[in-house]
Amino acid sequence: MTAPIIAFVGRSESGKTTFIERLVPELKSRGYKAATVKHVPQHFHPAAPVRDTERHLAAGAEATIAATPGALILTKPCSSENPLDEIARLLGDEYDIIIVEGFKNSGIPKFEIWRRDAGTPLEDIKSRVAVITDDEYPDESARRFRLSEVREVADLIEKGYILPNLDRISLNVNGESVALSAFPREFMTNIVNALIASLKGVPPVKWLEIRLRRSGNHPA
Repeated sequence: MTAPIIAFVGRSESGKTTFIERLVPELKSRGYKAATVKHVPQHFHPAAPVRDTERHLAAGAEATIAATPGALILTKPCSSENPLDEIARLLGDEYDIIIVEGFKNSGIPKFEIWRRDAGTPLEDIKSRVAVITDDEYPDESARRFRLSEVREVADLIEKGYILPNLDRISLNVNGESVALSAFPREFMTNIVNALIASLKGVPPVKWLEIRLRRSGNHPA
């Protein structure tokens, strides 16, 4: 399995980005590594130099990276409307939590940010964990946090999503995630740990990546 993924959803200008900006340092102060994903509309057009890489893609490149002095910007076409599995695979297992802004129609756990002046609450939200608001939320049964309760939200994320998933193993075959039940997950973990322990000079494993590529189906 990959790092756990949670989402923050809400109307435009509800304060999603602002809350995430406060949440990430709180999680980092506890020793966790967070990655974030921003869902942007289809009409979004990246600025140069990323726009220039579209020419590489048009020429047939499967993926392209714009390398700037301070960042690497990956552009990789994706056929899925909700490519969260692909995003998680690309990010790898280095992170303790993946925080998504948007993807309100996905099935991942969601925190709704709601302010009255940003519009009505979202409707038909699946897997909603809690609402973060400084107003009276129409659904009184929903678990609520105030916008100022960043530490309390971090507590919930830590206990509910990060700690239960600190030890994990994932398997991807030909780019597709393969679900592992308890027995193969434990078996593979033990085999890999034993293999690494037999290698001289290798430090204790915090996270590990093994990739196998076979050339049998490579075009002539």
